[in-house]
Amino acid sequence: MSGTRNKESVSDDDLRDLSSKIAGLWRFLGRELKIPQHTLDHIGSNNPADVTAKCYQSLLYWRKNSANPSKQVLEDARRAMDIDTEERSGSSSDRQGDHKVHPVTEQQRLMLYLI
Repeated sequence: MSGTRNKESVSDDDLRDLSSKIAGLWRFLGRELKIPQHTLDHIGSNNPADVTAKCYQSLLYWRKNSANPSKQVLEDARRAMDIDTEERSGSSSDRQGDHKVHPVTEQQRLMLYLI
């Protein structure tokens, strides 16, 4: 049934949840979702210190402007970025408070350094 769930429209709660999980990679996600670079730059300058807000605003932009703003598209973008946002029981992921810390690839580290 997860295929059916992924075709559903994306709610504000879905966007907030994803934003809190992958905030530091918001530009990567924006690029995967085909958000124009100038829009990402604008979002970044409007929220200079709040990375979660940058991610959320980019997702709002995507949902408003995408021809297909579905959970499946978000899942595909997440997979393309190789980010694990699913809760797994018995996971070996490190935890800090209530937030999982997910591994970042070398390419993502380099890009975060350049941003």
